[in-house]
Amino acid sequence: MLTGLEFLAQARKIQADASRILVTAVVNVGTVIDAISKAEIFRFLLEPWQREELWRTVQEAVERYETLCRHRILLTTMLAMNDTLTKLAQGMTTAQSFPAGRPAQKHPSQCPVADISHSRCRSKRSSFWKTT
Repeated sequence: MLTGLEFLAQARKIQADASRILVTAVVNVGTVIDAISKAEIFRFLLEPWQREELWRTVQEAVERYETLCRHRILLTTMLAMNDTLTKLAQGMTTAQSFPAGRPAQKHPSQCPVADISHSRCRSKRSSFWKTT
């Protein structure tokens, strides 16, 4: 049988971005250190916990997850744009010629970056709030 801390450490391996919350009645320095280093705990809640405290902690955990999703999307967008700019810069330094001395312009809808959306984060948030 797994302890709560062992369970959360395994959950971290499966879903690293999830916000893990440890609810416990027993806290010592060793538990705190293990929880932070092995399971990357988002929060501790000590028993007995208050309903409002639990609710607020879960809301903050969801907000943290959504922020991680947004940052990942922004990073992907930035890397795609950087790649595009690098290719354009390389094209400008070669003897390649463009019509009217300029690179062909793409419509924004043809940009590969335009396909990136927040739908994954939104769908997970919507499904979370519908179940509560």
